Amino acid sequence: MRLTISDIARKAGVSKTTVSRVLNNRPDVDEETRKKILTIINEFNYLPSYTAKSLSTGKRNLIGLIVPSLSTYFSLEIIRGVAEGISDTQYELVLYTTGLSEYNEKTYMRAMTNDLVDGIIIVLPRDHKENYLRSKHEIPIVAVDYSGIDIQYPRITATNVSGAYEGTKYLIDLGHERIGFITGLMDLGCSQDRLDGFTRAMDGAGLVVDPSLVGNGSFTRVSGELIARDWLARNERPTAIFASNDEMALGVMDEAERLGISVPGELSLVGFDDITEARLRKPALTTIRQPLFEMGNQAALAIINLIDGKTIFSQKLETELIVRESGAPPNS
Repeated sequence: MRLTISDIARKAGVSKTTVSRVLNNRPDVDEETRKKILTIINEFNYLPSYTAKSLSTGKRNLIGLIVPSLSTYFSLEIIRGVAEGISDTQYELVLYTTGLSEYNEKTYMRAMTNDLVDGIIIVLPRDHKENYLRSKHEIPIVAVDYSGIDIQYPRITATNVSGAYEGTKYLIDLGHERIGFITGLMDLGCSQDRLDGFTRAMDGAGLVVDPSLVGNGSFTRVSGELIARDWLARNERPTAIFASNDEMALGVMDEAERLGISVPGELSLVGFDDITEARLRKPALTTIRQPLFEMGNQAALAIINLIDGKTIFSQKLETELIVRESGAPPNS
């Protein structure tokens, strides 16, 4: 049988109000009474009812978190940052994964905006013409890694344009001119931004972007492999490839190894994110580090402040070029 506040109060010989004060860590309870109540709570493994608490406070003490998946370093680092950001608060997470499905994303948003949680953090929302994020929701929302300019919610993003620019310029400075670029899913703002950064760097160096060397990836390793399989079989293949995330870059490296093409001797390679495998792989992958944990952490702080009625502004966190072993001058 589930223990209630009334049961605890009866066992401790105090009022329900006193028990409630202890549960809410209020200071106006003498220490002896507090210890007696906590002993009963621990003995019977009492858990407070969120439903009852929400009725009395108007809050559920729940934050919704929508992420693309649980199988990528990208998502896990953001989740870790969010979890750390709420660790010392009264909030707990309600977690949904979309599998990068627009239908799932809309369904979960609809469920959570229907009085389920106090606020929502959504990671990598889709950027399509009829984006539901443009609709006015009463509930506080923070978008992570979204660059659209026509929504009213605060956004926590990284410097995707300048990060891709810096990675491309690194390859250009090594002497590469025939550079392939693998995009992410192009209905995501971060993918559009990284393509923009690549194009700006090429234009700035007076280099022509070959449309046949812009491949539409999906942020998966297999998409990197398939695009590399096409490009590396050509008579005039690229001397360098910039992939929009590390998973695709590692897919390119897998395919290069299968074909006996040396990285970086015959092919230089740059990724984006700085996942754990990037530094463990041989050769270690040069990449653009994205502050994923910090993005999640700042999103948690932002949503809590929004719930509390404070004004929050969007933030753009800096990326960083991490030079390792996968880049070299062409034909080195």
